[in-house]
Amino acid sequence: DSNVMNLVIYMSRGSTGRNGRRVNNEKQLLESVHKLLHARDKNESLVFLDASLGLAASKYFFSKAKCIIGLHGGMFYNQRFARPHTIVIEFM
Repeated sequence: DSNVMNLVIYMSRGSTGRNGRRVNNEKQLLESVHKLLHARDKNESLVFLDASLGLAASKYFFSKAKCIIGLHGGMFYNQRFARPHTIVIEFM
């Protein structure tokens, strides 16, 4: 169904991070989010995205996002493809 918003998107900067910025406990954070989604049992999926994502894929994934999580940066520009009421969690 094209109207289903069941993705929780995590935007990563990769292992080194650009400009020296990265989430130090990224692995633990992702494990915790995955456990929470499993416990909620609402058919939500955690999707791990990085900056290599193209425009068409960005439109697809972000239009189905229930929540967008990530470190402050240019990838948040893609939230413009998200629907109203999408939750955005941006680490500064």
